[in-house]
Amino acid sequence: MVEAVGVATEAHRERRAVAYEASARRTLRRLREAGFTDGYAEDKARWPRMRAKGQRERILRVVACGSDLVSIACQECGRAHERSRGCKSGILCFHCRCAIASEKRGRFLAARGIVIEEGHRRGLLRYRRGGRWSEKMLTLTVPHEATDSVSERIERARSAWCFFVRYLNEHLRSIDAHRSARWYRAIEWTEGSDGKGHPHFHLWVFSPYLHQQDLLVPMWRRALAATGLAAQAVIVDVQEIDDGPSAALEVIKYLVKDLAAGGGKVTPEVFAQVYEAFDGKRMTQASSGFLALAPKGRQACECGSLLPRRVRVAQRQDAIRKEKPNDLAE
Repeated sequence: MVEAVGVATEAHRERRAVAYEASARRTLRRLREAGFTDGYAEDKARWPRMRAKGQRERILRVVACGSDLVSIACQECGRAHERSRGCKSGILCFHCRCAIASEKRGRFLAARGIVIEEGHRRGLLRYRRGGRWSEKMLTLTVPHEATDSVSERIERARSAWCFFVRYLNEHLRSIDAHRSARWYRAIEWTEGSDGKGHPHFHLWVFSPYLHQQDLLVPMWRRALAATGLAAQAVIVDVQEIDDGPSAALEVIKYLVKDLAAGGGKVTPEVFAQVYEAFDGKRMTQASSGFLALAPKGRQACECGSLLPRRVRVAQRQDAIRKEKPNDLAE
């Protein structure tokens, strides 16, 4: 299917590549006019040039990906984590999609642990005046418009989120909880009932009590209305949770699913539109300062244990089985 998606997205990827090349030329011209050396200007223009090359070679890299995987075993629970040194395309490549989701879950759990520990220390999780704080799982769904295309549904969801998070932050400031409240959200796309897709959001929230019907439903309805969708019946689900690892698995799944409800593959034409809609966009987002609590370099397992810093590829797979079957990480 990847090759078919590549054909369908060729024009899109070429437009992105041309835009990156134009950015590189502007960078070169600006720095040279400012008096910087050619070597310095060329170095600064290397990033957009590499991005342009990546757009043109994306499909070739995805097809070749998965042949060089590193398996890292957690030293606490034994769970295996695959890391690919390949294409890094989380939408098109299943191997990299799993690895990226695993890395995000580990970092989320590391940051969450610090937040919960601080909440216990400050007494936020006890019954207190003004309400007890807790962890919540929040799901926001976008009503279907039959006339919308796949990309239009995704764009409407992303636009509605921008309004919703603004309203949520305003509410947290109004109750003087914005300094301590934390959230992490992921947008997920599934095929949906009509084949055009069902984009929706999963959020982990650490905050005081948030009333579903009196606060969150009107807030989400208002956000959808701001995008031009006057929906009276909106679905918002919020549940208090006490299991961090389960929350990580729920919030950060595969983010994009190329399987249809019946187990078959989504058509390349539909998946090409999904790729174009998400290309260059953030699939996950966190409240200010949340992910900074867990430095990016320290990857963690879903059980909360840090994974080894140093990882080496021992040998090819056939040699590994014969000599050191478990020596994949140190």
